[in-house]
This record gives sequence, C-alpha cells and structure tokens, in this order.
Amino acid sequence: GQHIDPNPQEIPDPVAPPSRCGRRILILVDQSGSISNAGAQQTVKDAVTSFILGFQGTPGQISVVGFGNNVKEISGPYGTYYDTLNDSSGKMAELVDTTIPALQFNEWTNWHAGIQSAYGIPTSTGDLEYHDYVPDMVVFVTDGDPTRHLTPTGESSNSPSNNDYNHHASFAANSANLARELGVQDVIGVLVNNANSTSSVSRLASVVGGTKWDGDFPGNAEVADYFAGGFNDLGGIIQSITARECGGALTIQKRFSDASI
Repeated sequence: GQHIDPNPQEIPDPVAPPSRCGRRILILVDQSGSISNAGAQQTVKDAVTSFILGFQGTPGQISVVGFGNNVKEISGPYGTYYDTLNDSSGKMAELVDTTIPALQFNEWTNWHAGIQSAYGIPTSTGDLEYHDYVPDMVVFVTDGDPTRHLTPTGESSNSPSNNDYNHHASFAANSANLARELGVQDVIGVLVNNANSTSSVSRLASVVGGTKWDGDFPGNAEVADYFAGGFNDLGGIIQSITARECGGALTIQKRFSDASI
C-alpha cells in the first residue's frame, strides 16, 4: 500500500557498471613492417575485427584508419563514421570481410600522422583540412616507437634520423593535445610487443597520459590511458577497452511490425 517513486533519481544502482556506450570511436592501426617481421599480421587483424564486432548492435559510431609512413583510409573517407547500432548499409560486415584483410604491414611508424587524422588532414599548402566531426575516443594501436613525423605539408619525415624516437613522439604529443582541445575526450594507447621497454612505454605515455592498465580484465580499464602487453595479450586488451565503453550495457531496439512506419 505504500507509494514507490517509479524513478528515484537520487539512488544510483551500485551494481550497474559504468558505460559510455554510444560514443564516436576511431581505431588507429599501426601499419609498420615490424608487425610483419614478428609474424603478427593476423593477430592484429583479428584484434581489430573483435573490436568492431564488440560494438556491433550497440549505439555509437566507428571508423578505422591505418598509419605507417602516412595514413590510409581503411573504413572510408577520413572523418567519416559508421553506425554500429543501425547498420543498414552493412558497413560493419564490409569492414570485417573486405577492409580488415586488406591491411598491409610494410611501412614505417608515424604516430603523428595517425593521431592528426582524428581531426584533420594536411594539405599541400601547409594548412589543415579539418573534419566535420572528431571522435570521442581514439584507440591508438602500435607495436613500437615512432620513426617518422609529418611536415606541415603532409610529407613523411624521418629528420633528424629514424631512431630519434623522442623527437618524432613530440609531434604526436602535440597532435594529441590539439585533438583534446578540439573535443576528443579520450586518447587511448595500446602498445604491443615492445611493452617491456621502459623508454618505449614512457614515450607512449607522453602522448596519451600516464595511467597504465593493471593487466586485469577489465581491471582499471575505465581510467587507464594506455595498455601494454605482448601480441598474445592483444585480445584481452581489446576486450578490456570494449568493456570500458560498453561493459554491461543492454541495448533494446524497438521494431514495428508494420513496415510502412
């Protein structure tokens, strides 16, 4: 006989996992030849595939860009995102069946080019062509240190040398800061294969932030700035990032029996 408020806003559900499902996500995939040298091409492709399928049927949008010497359109034109809930164009299946198998790992590593592609592409005049939309979250997958950066006109430069990793990383850090200023909420780093190198991890942290994933599933994925492990850990890392975004989320789609509506 007591009245119960049907919507008690002041009492949160203590067992409900956090979820930001519904955001715009950009996946940046390293195209460096060292991934081929390690025999990990299929591992990386499988991880990207799992990440895409992990969001299929949930609200949100997704895009995939490859970076090597420069950047490559993988899922479509730069700055274009595809719905993961209402996939009427079948883009998710196209990504998995056609685009992901076409990834090629035979170039250098240009973190700067990858992160900059989140918000713009340089033109031959030295200006940036800014995208209409920026992602809410960037997931930046790499297996090693940066060996290139971009000139203002979009050319891939190794000056002063290939192995001046800190110099090349500084360009990526500047781009990550600008991305945040333009509205990117999270820039998440994923370092595989080189994760035991203190200097490599430090360089990645200088770009994305200093909070390291604790290695559990999902562990502290909710607040981690970067994830580090071996190629064999990549699947668990991807699962943890997916849980960070949509863990425990329930999506209900309303459908009408009358096709004319």
